[in-house]
Amino acid sequence: MPNVPTITPGPDDTEHTPEGATETIPLITNVHADKQNERANDAAEISDEEAYAKLKAKRAERRRKKLIRRGIAAGVVGAIALIAIVATLVINAQPQGASGPVTDMVTEGTFTTSVEAKGQLKPISSSVVSPSVDGTVDSINVQAGQSVSEGDVLMTIKNDELDRNVAEAQRAVAAAQEDLANAKKAAAAAQATPTTDVD
Repeated sequence: MPNVPTITPGPDDTEHTPEGATETIPLITNVHADKQNERANDAAEISDEEAYAKLKAKRAERRRKKLIRRGIAAGVVGAIALIAIVATLVINAQPQGASGPVTDMVTEGTFTTSVEAKGQLKPISSSVVSPSVDGTVDSINVQAGQSVSEGDVLMTIKNDELDRNVAEAQRAVAAAQEDLANAKKAAAAAQATPTTDVD
């Protein structure tokens, strides 16, 4: 607020005040300006030694704040450098066993290595076995995963008609073998008897 100069009447000027004149308002001073004036008055009242001590305290406070800022900055830089070093060591770390050869005394014995694992075995190749005749499977002579060789009986098939034909064929073979035996006997008997020539 600008300072407006006013004239305040003195004790002798009351008689000279013209009619219709208004009473003057006392000057309202700026609070900020009053404080500055008080500070200037205070500064004038402070001795040189006190002013020097205050200036020294302010400089010490500034120096302390500057040191704190520098310490924080150095701490942050140091922490970043430490993290980088640790990360580099972890990435480049080698197992202890890989650093050099390991030696041990040799002993005679059997070397065994066992590995336990769960899994499913699958054959390299597979074959479908199917019988050449119809019928009902009577028995299975092998189990899944069992090794077999050529000529092994894998299963038995029951077929009544085929069984009858096999039985008849076996009877025919037996009859033929009996006839063969009789023929051999007759031939042997014929060779044993002398033959006479009748003219």
